[in-house]
Amino acid sequence: MRNISKLIQTASYTYVLWARALTDNTEAASATYSFPAAWGLGSVNRYEWNHATTNTKTTQSALGITLSGSSLFFTAAIPTLTPGGCAGAGSLTRDQWDNVPGATVASVPTATPPSSSAPITQFEAPAQAVGNYATRLRGYLCPPQSGPYTFWLVADDAAELYLSSDADPTRKVRLAACAGWTASARGFARYPSQRSAPVQLLAGQRYYVEALHKQEWGPGYLAVAWTLPDGLRQGPIPSAALIPCPLPPG
Repeated sequence: MRNISKLIQTASYTYVLWARALTDNTEAASATYSFPAAWGLGSVNRYEWNHATTNTKTTQSALGITLSGSSLFFTAAIPTLTPGGCAGAGSLTRDQWDNVPGATVASVPTATPPSSSAPITQFEAPAQAVGNYATRLRGYLCPPQSGPYTFWLVADDAAELYLSSDADPTRKVRLAACAGWTASARGFARYPSQRSAPVQLLAGQRYYVEALHKQEWGPGYLAVAWTLPDGLRQGPIPSAALIPCPLPPG
């Protein structure tokens, strides 16, 4: 038998495990525990009950953990990709439709060929002073770490951010939305909807990503940021995590 409690630690979890003694007046106990495979932990960092004194940790499999009566603390061992770990990374594809009226994402004419398409080297559309255009930024995300990611979206006039559970665009769901203009191209906090709920991603896996943007008048802009499982904030998301969709012929 064992007891488990989850303590929220920034954007991740700390798991506290121990074996429960079945005999009164004794602390002698043992058990074996495996984290659920669906959690995708793989390896975990293990901290002994006296970690505050020893300041050491070990890394082990998330399966077949031997427990005693003393508390042990576990966190996910976050794998980080080495440079070049995402084949084909470097950009996203940006499609633009010119002379499109309206100020909402519903006006983006994704069913028609764009006026132009080009790569961008970070998850940010170049600022433009012209009005009445629509854009779509699309491609694949290749996360450098496994764990929970939080996304932020900013735009003028309006935008929506979508992410698939894998590389298939048909599985995309909306993560965040910016309903109107913000104070600047880094104004990620005007609307609560600009921030996503945490999303569990696996390092090195491709996830289809798409941002739709509609600009009516004034200085148009769009940018997407994220926070990695280790707490690092990147905004805009850099080229090392972006893989483009194929450009249309011609």
